[in-house]
Amino acid sequence: MLAHVGKTGFECCDPPDPKDREALPNGTTVSKNINISGPAAIITAPASNEPYPKRIYVNTQKQILILQLDEVLYLEADGSYTNFHMMDGKVIVSSKNLKKYSEQVELNPDFVKIHHSYVINQSHLLAITKRKMEMTFQFRNNIEIKVATFRRAEWMNKFL
Repeated sequence: MLAHVGKTGFECCDPPDPKDREALPNGTTVSKNINISGPAAIITAPASNEPYPKRIYVNTQKQILILQLDEVLYLEADGSYTNFHMMDGKVIVSSKNLKKYSEQVELNPDFVKIHHSYVINQSHLLAITKRKMEMTFQFRNNIEIKVATFRRAEWMNKFL
């Protein structure tokens, strides 16, 4: 069955087959097999066969952006805002706090919280500097982020 939005709202090319419906716990029924094409297909949730999220929806002041997680260097808390630092040098600011986004991106094994203000994408690390009592992660463009003291031992164990 192909679904599309028409003049009167959500319309279908074929009438729904009762066998294609599934009951939810609250008694509502929903269709199981709807194929969406066009612009709506771009913003559907990730396929269930994907092992982890590969993109994130970021609410900015003017629009909702869909960011590919492999293009994100790191996320930075800035009060109640979150800054997404991208590979191309852009910084995208969202009015949601870091906790909201870290819950989503940390489902991807490349993302790890190293400080209460930072979640990094490990696949973009260039070097890790170890000094007496501190550890710093280095990214391109000479960006350095210090690892929180209480997380340092965990990282040292990974590399020793």
